[in-house]
Amino acid sequence: MSRARPAARRVLARLMPEALARMARRVLVRNARRVLARRAPRLFVAFLAPTTAELGSCGEELAARALRRQGWRLLGRRVQTPFGEVDIVAARGGSLVCVEVKAGRLPSLPIRRGADRGAADTSGNLRFRPRDRLDHHRIARQRRAGHYLARHLSRGRLAGGRVDLVEVAFLARGRRVELAHHPDVTAPPTGPGTPLAPHRGP
Repeated sequence: MSRARPAARRVLARLMPEALARMARRVLVRNARRVLARRAPRLFVAFLAPTTAELGSCGEELAARALRRQGWRLLGRRVQTPFGEVDIVAARGGSLVCVEVKAGRLPSLPIRRGADRGAADTSGNLRFRPRDRLDHHRIARQRRAGHYLARHLSRGRLAGGRVDLVEVAFLARGRRVELAHHPDVTAPPTGPGTPLAPHRGP
């Protein structure tokens, strides 16, 4: 038994550096992908096969850039509240707005029977859009989160309770992006919304 212990220690001494190196590589790759998704979301989606979570992060980054160009003041990103996470907390005028971001790849979604597959990028030919994932329960939670943030974040200076939706659609394998703004949603939207000009950079 006493001889087995030094042998086990030698095996562990050989394996530990390899395991630590693998762990360090995974951490570095994960952090590098996170930085790229924030700095160059369009290129990230087009060339790096993002996961669902990474696709959502890219959509949030593009939505934040578009809202900022429209004159919105961004107060926070991925803000935690007792009622759930808020993707973007923004302010305009005297209102505090909880912005829900829904992102998705449109060409990979199901198409109605008889629809022209060459026109799969248009909203009329798709059975599902990113906005379809927003339901009444999510809207109600976001409204409660907005009232909570208006009391605690703005200390009552801004009126809360408004929920906006920004839909981010990645077309042609991420090489083209369409953004649509649905202001003050009280129910899951069915229309196309107001187009937002996407960022021209990466």
